[in-house]
Amino acid sequence: MLATAPVWPVLQPREPIADELLAPAEVAVIVPVVLAFPVAWALLARTRQRGWLVGWVLVALVLTWSSWTAHFGDYASPPDVDDGLRWYLLTAATAVVAGAAIDAHRLDLTWALGAACWVAGLVLTTMVPVLDGAPMPPEDAVLPLPPGMTVVANQGTCEDSCQRTLLVTATGVRADDLATRLGEHLRQAKGWQVEFIGFTARPQVECRPNGWLADPYELCAGITVDNQPEGVAEIRLGYANRHNPIY
Repeated sequence: MLATAPVWPVLQPREPIADELLAPAEVAVIVPVVLAFPVAWALLARTRQRGWLVGWVLVALVLTWSSWTAHFGDYASPPDVDDGLRWYLLTAATAVVAGAAIDAHRLDLTWALGAACWVAGLVLTTMVPVLDGAPMPPEDAVLPLPPGMTVVANQGTCEDSCQRTLLVTATGVRADDLATRLGEHLRQAKGWQVEFIGFTARPQVECRPNGWLADPYELCAGITVDNQPEGVAEIRLGYANRHNPIY
């Protein structure tokens, strides 16, 4: 636990861009994940000599991870904070397996709990997001549409990131009114936070979290009628990194 101190908010070095720091809520999630393998070893170890040896190896790994994350971790480009977490978890998992393989075995309830903790740590490792691996935004974040609205185009593209663009029309409905109706649909049927501003036909849609709290990605949506034929509104979906909003 003490080895995780460098990532605690009160001890993190202050950078020019505040959103590069780990938020307290993120630390509260990440630290227990980091400690999964040390706890597993505390339950699996059987002899004092090997127990302390592998234990200090795990302390060194945790300290290396926390120091690197606090001083060099970045969200803009790999290797990023999530890459560092993934590398630590895989190395710690290997250290625990190696220690368990050479230590004396006694299959009892404590050993079983340690094995379960190790498996849980491995499952958590698979959940660490990949910065460059944001998937194609799901169409069900918008669809199905209310009766009377029709999707005339549904296109996904991936360059620096993946985006999904839907063009929507409705017979006899002006583009501005259609944008408003789409905003109401997203708010009422799909759970988006939508704000309507009187002087514009574009509802303001707030990004929403994507999966785990530690996941830096948020799913964002935008509705516009600009540069579209009369009676057509565009909905664009994409993922944004909340720690590095320009990506």
